Amino acid sequence: MNDTTVEQTTTIALTFAWWNTALIPAGKVRNLDMTGHRSTIASVISSLINDIKADFIALCEITIGELERIRKELALEGWIFFANQSDVGGPIFDLCYLFKAEVFELLDALDITSNDYIGSAKVAQRLTFIEKITGEPICIFASHWPSLLNVPPDDYRRHHLASTLREWVLKTKDDSEKLIKSIMMGDYNAEPYDKHMQEHLFTSRHRELATKRENMLYNPTWSLLVEDPRGFKGTYYYSGGVFAKWLAFDQIFVTSSLLKGESWKLSHQSHMVPDMLDLRKLIRSAKSKFDHMPIYATIERVI
Repeated sequence: MNDTTVEQTTTIALTFAWWNTALIPAGKVRNLDMTGHRSTIASVISSLINDIKADFIALCEITIGELERIRKELALEGWIFFANQSDVGGPIFDLCYLFKAEVFELLDALDITSNDYIGSAKVAQRLTFIEKITGEPICIFASHWPSLLNVPPDDYRRHHLASTLREWVLKTKDDSEKLIKSIMMGDYNAEPYDKHMQEHLFTSRHRELATKRENMLYNPTWSLLVEDPRGFKGTYYYSGGVFAKWLAFDQIFVTSSLLKGESWKLSHQSHMVPDMLDLRKLIRSAKSKFDHMPIYATIERVI
């Protein structure tokens, strides 16, 4: 009789998504009927939940009022809708979130702003969670950086934003002074290879290199610069692009602690942009206000 017990393992996963909805761009007031746009947003959110199994979704260019209307339309059970938008004491962040109540407990939300030579800059919103599966803390840094129309690519303000975000990520530690596992996501209005993204934020496309250096962030979004097997590329569509019309302005990158296999680890996924052909058609249409695809990343853990 064989008494050997075979230990069974299973892999669990958490998926984090980001999307610039283009519903209400910062500084703009839309008096048009947004019912159709709002309905499409609800449809995309449903797809993120059902198709890519998102556990956390960050939405950009959206107000608390619009989020509430979308919440009622979706009628989701077990999801928490959250926004921290206030014009008291600083810039307004046009960010809203929804996440699974059974997976995350929100501990706090912090607006990270920094004064440059001109005025106050919106660096990121930091959400600190307890992830309920392991009881470990995890942080999300969500950002929406200025348009290239307002701040040129090599403007000092972009270097300032990148350096400040990096400083905050690297000083976000737990009670034992260990760096908290963090995921950065946002519409940076920059491509992964731009100088401030590499040299000032200190991100790398080289997974092995980033694994060995705790002060380096790993950016898998480089993969979006090349057309994938599905024929997809980029996240932001600019019809007037001379050398490229699809740009990788929406990015997700992680701290090295999410590469080492200790507890949660970033999966080796090949795709970061979901299959949403109807949304792509809208984005390419001159009649539509949509201009961004969602982007997502998954972390996994063997138990």
